[in-house]
Amino acid sequence: MIHLYCCYTEAHAVLFREYFVPSLSNNVLVHALRLDIAGPGDFLSNEFLDCIRRKIDLIIDSVDRHAGDIIVWSDIDIVLFGDFEPEVRKLFDKRPDLDMVLQREGKHTSDVNSGFFAMRCGPRARRFFERVKETMLANPEKNEQPVVNELLFGDEDLVTWDYLPLWYVARSHNWPPETPMRLYHANCTAGADGIRQKRIQFADLKEYQDYATVKVCLVTPELVGPRRNSGIGTHAFYYSRHLARQPGHEVTVLLTAEQTVPYPEEGVGWEKHFREEHNIRLVRLQNEPPLYDQVGWFNQWFSLRSQQVYAWLRNKNFDIVHFQDLNADGFFTLQARETGVGFQKCAMTVTVNGPNLWARQGMKQFADSPVDDALINFCESYCLAKADMVLAPSEFALQWCRDQGWPLAERQQVAPYLIEKLEPVNQPGQPYAKPREIVFFGRLETRKGLLIFLKAIKRLHSEGKLNDIERLWLIGGNAFHLEFDSREIIYEFLTKETPGLPFTVEAYLDHHACLDFLRKHHEALVVTPSLTETLGYTVIESLELNLNIIATKGGAIPELFEDAARLCEPDAASLATLMGKALDGELPAPRKAYAPEKSLAAWQQVDETCQAVIQEKIVAMESLPGEPRISVCIPHFNYGPYLREQLSSLAAQTYASFDVVVLDDGSTETESQEIFAQLEKEYAADERFRFIKQDNAGLCAARNRLAKEAKADYIVFCDADNISEPGMLSALARAIVVSGADCVTCHMSKFRDDPESGRRKKLDVYTPLGPCLEAGPYCDPFGDANFIIRKAVFEDLGGFRHVPQTASEDWEFLAELCLRGYKLEVVPLPLFAYREHGESNMRQTPFFDTRMRTLQPYFERLGESWQRRLLYNAVGTHERQEALRRCGIVDKYSQEEIMTHRAHIKSLQADIEQAHRARRTDREALRKANPLLFGILKWLAKRKQGKGDS
Repeated sequence: MIHLYCCYTEAHAVLFREYFVPSLSNNVLVHALRLDIAGPGDFLSNEFLDCIRRKIDLIIDSVDRHAGDIIVWSDIDIVLFGDFEPEVRKLFDKRPDLDMVLQREGKHTSDVNSGFFAMRCGPRARRFFERVKETMLANPEKNEQPVVNELLFGDEDLVTWDYLPLWYVARSHNWPPETPMRLYHANCTAGADGIRQKRIQFADLKEYQDYATVKVCLVTPELVGPRRNSGIGTHAFYYSRHLARQPGHEVTVLLTAEQTVPYPEEGVGWEKHFREEHNIRLVRLQNEPPLYDQVGWFNQWFSLRSQQVYAWLRNKNFDIVHFQDLNADGFFTLQARETGVGFQKCAMTVTVNGPNLWARQGMKQFADSPVDDALINFCESYCLAKADMVLAPSEFALQWCRDQGWPLAERQQVAPYLIEKLEPVNQPGQPYAKPREIVFFGRLETRKGLLIFLKAIKRLHSEGKLNDIERLWLIGGNAFHLEFDSREIIYEFLTKETPGLPFTVEAYLDHHACLDFLRKHHEALVVTPSLTETLGYTVIESLELNLNIIATKGGAIPELFEDAARLCEPDAASLATLMGKALDGELPAPRKAYAPEKSLAAWQQVDETCQAVIQEKIVAMESLPGEPRISVCIPHFNYGPYLREQLSSLAAQTYASFDVVVLDDGSTETESQEIFAQLEKEYAADERFRFIKQDNAGLCAARNRLAKEAKADYIVFCDADNISEPGMLSALARAIVVSGADCVTCHMSKFRDDPESGRRKKLDVYTPLGPCLEAGPYCDPFGDANFIIRKAVFEDLGGFRHVPQTASEDWEFLAELCLRGYKLEVVPLPLFAYREHGESNMRQTPFFDTRMRTLQPYFERLGESWQRRLLYNAVGTHERQEALRRCGIVDKYSQEEIMTHRAHIKSLQADIEQAHRARRTDREALRKANPLLFGILKWLAKRKQGKGDS
């Protein structure tokens, strides 16, 4: 993440919106200011010179805002190619004395171009631009370009500087450039038509990179080809193909789940297939690095995967990113944007294909892990609230979300799933042939109606209505869930309940193979008896092929039919009745409401809306959020050895508008008292720092006292034994302003001092998710005490409660804040380092009392004693399960993985049993044929066992 500043007049706004901003990467934080200066944009005009003078004032101000940090200033008649931040930071890392790097004006000249430069904000850079301002005021006819060159190449050594590489191209370089460009600066223009001249220059860049291309990324856990069938995968496949065919679109698909289907041709991967066959770039997330090397709390698989998605996206410059709701792959990316970390110009959508809660309700299952379940529900609902637009294949899907009480983005659109043209296999308008086959079409699971289908088949079989059926087919992916193995259930049920009925299970057909199967068996009765559907590709495909289909009224399925003649209630009795009518030819032809052309028009509207959102975001960049004044509050009790480092980290902040109040809460150790007194003297000249004392009252009372001493409207609490990252205050301030939150927490990295080596050992990273109140009694999803909060909100909550001999006061406070309806957000960046040591408050307080403290806000809100007892017992059960899991006795995810492979395990067991039977047969044959040899071999085997041999 790097801060980029720019300013421009109304005349140059077209360059800012159409060329400059679309070329920026998503990890650039843009500070754009449109100056109220009229004029045609001629860089020799008085109006333009006035703009330049204003720019120098803004540069000086930005140096003050970001002391110690590296920032970039740029003209807006520029197009960037790729991410420049790593290269810029590398230049400064190589030379700690470096103040500035600038463009070279031309290949064969030493002059610099000050239209794009990076600088380390410090007193030398500030003094340099003060001199630039003084010189320009003395010479009103000069802009900053000649003045900067005169000062850089003058006798006075004002700053240490260097050139950017030559691939930061200005038009005055040799054209065309000899090296790949990182930046193009259209700087050789003059006169009233200068804007037009710059646009003509940008047209020359087409052969290098089409910066006008709409770059779209589809993030999906499923995809036809690399993964087995699913509605999400089918949607992702057809929608990405649709986007890739749109003029000026560049499409990438990020596959977040692991590939399960190898490409059929040896030596060729799915990546090459999608590139050559569909003009789509396929990226597999499993090949990309994680966000953090180690993660502590909240390392659930869906959280880690969402972090990995964010890590991959943040350095890209996509204009539009489409997420799916399932498993919240977009959570950390949307959270980063909500808190101002990046993605300023990127439009983001989330499609409601069917979140975990919906799927579980359809499967009629309780959660395997209630806490993980609560967290994933929170993350999925967060994505739907923070997206620019929520998309849904049906009105049912949107209404289901509303019924759960989930807040949705203001923009919502129903866009039925896309499908490419399928030729009907039965003549439209003609009666269907009498079915000789029945096909269950859908994943072999409860939600898809497998169990009610089997019961309906049993009823029809007992009534003799299946006598003419030659075969029953079940096509769809196999389902495993703990003790549920769909193929095993099917075989056991049909063998026992419908003897003599031929049946076949096809559990491994992909999307295209399923369509081929349906074409081949086009005279069959197709049954799609789902209990609930957000739309249902199985029904769409059957309708488009004009198959003899019947379905249930589960979920959105009725939205696909003009009438209910071929629909029934999702229960076995109703399904058996409807199937009987279909087998007897008593049903009218299906009348479909789904139309591919209407679906296509809806998704084209989605694309247009997304591009309109991009323009809105670009315009919104022109207004900079204000930077609030912050009071940093540091309580201190016997932490003298650590306090100095914390204060040094605050003094080095890249944020300017803050003050620090340090409170000694009656330290009893002589060393801590002396260090506090020394620091008070050392910081006496720095008006930002104040030092106060009081008699020991405890951590909560100390923080409350500090909050009263705070002069600013925003408070940040920092513990004395932690270390603040240089950009902490800047990130927290930006987050609370951009998000409009009342309180903002952040990630934190953890470390431990090693006294023997004198080094620090990195431990893990704590990644709180946010205000998930359902999980709050069991774990702390809110964040640490190192948060920023509006002072008025802190006072309304009454501050921290004083509960002797307990810890986790931050957990209790933040839970109370959320329960009271205040807005909490989390910056997905580790903004401070948490020092783990044996003297911490958490390690010296009783666990039971501390956990009871964190439940207190919930007890007060719940009220009823039976609710309190229920929560008390549930937390105790959860803590025991967590202890077992940490010991390696229970591992939910390993258990699920084992159950997923139950069929393979059973197959191996059968092979082993067969081998044992063959061995027993051979032993018996040997005993009968040669008793003496058999006896000798048996004796040798016993002798080996006695020696411990296997």
